[in-house]
Amino acid sequence: MITFRSGSTEGERWWWHRLAGISFRTDREIEALSPFRRGTPSSPPTAARMEDSSSGGMPESGGTSDTLAPSVPSMEGEHPIYRGPGFVGGRLRHVEAWTYAGGTILELGEAGRFAVSFDGREILLLHPGREGKLSPLVIEGLLGPALTIALARREIWTLHASAAALGRRVLLFAGRSGVGKSTLAATLPPPWRRVADDVVPFSVARGQGWVHPHFPQLKLPPTAQYPFDAPEQLELGEIHLLVPSSDEIAIEPVPPAEGVTSLVSHTVAARLFDPLLLKRHLALCTELAVSHHVRRLRFPHDPARLPEVAARLAAIV
Repeated sequence: MITFRSGSTEGERWWWHRLAGISFRTDREIEALSPFRRGTPSSPPTAARMEDSSSGGMPESGGTSDTLAPSVPSMEGEHPIYRGPGFVGGRLRHVEAWTYAGGTILELGEAGRFAVSFDGREILLLHPGREGKLSPLVIEGLLGPALTIALARREIWTLHASAAALGRRVLLFAGRSGVGKSTLAATLPPPWRRVADDVVPFSVARGQGWVHPHFPQLKLPPTAQYPFDAPEQLELGEIHLLVPSSDEIAIEPVPPAEGVTSLVSHTVAARLFDPLLLKRHLALCTELAVSHHVRRLRFPHDPARLPEVAARLAAIV
């Protein structure tokens, strides 16, 4: 379970959710998480006891205190990770990250200041406002960099990509902005189904990759989110690096070194990883690239050619 504490004055209640196969509770209501809500405030869902489906079904160990009020962590052992521009809330902002004795501090400017514990089980909003709802920017800071770091500490990584499923097998589409990631995932004809529009949490357990599609896609309306009752994890097929083409449709292998570089560059918040987390992430990217999970997809931006693109992709799923 991951716990988010914001110092809410709404009373001693918890809102329960399922995100990326993990139980996620918050001390205040967050509208962007409404499609993923389970149970009622204060009362956790009883079905399956909200067990995590990630990390190969490994059971939870330890626990998190039920004290609602966040405390400012000690800065003992402070060590800088990153200082510079970062994309938060739709534009570049000044971002800082550093480690301390208990985890990672993220300074996201108007998008909030967060502490993420080393075990990924707790996120604190530091210096929160006393009243009112969290601003949209702070919510983006929470559901973007802060939650991404917490999930990574739980061996769930988040790729800046779109995704589409054929049956229970998923293909991911990554590439530079404007290359057609969202368009491809949204317009592949049935029986393809869009799974994600912008961010895709995934994990690898015993050599098998898994996509965890219950995750807020902030660019999509609530009605377009992944269905409430759909499977919590789907098999990861391949990750396709999209390249525009004037006419050719081709799926090509990617050299492992290029595959590793591409996966690192398309990982959400990778520059905020501490050295140990970065080492684990690099090992995972190498495993995926060497096992040929990364390919290049060339295709023209022509709606009339989409059935052909879909047929090529279906042949490898």
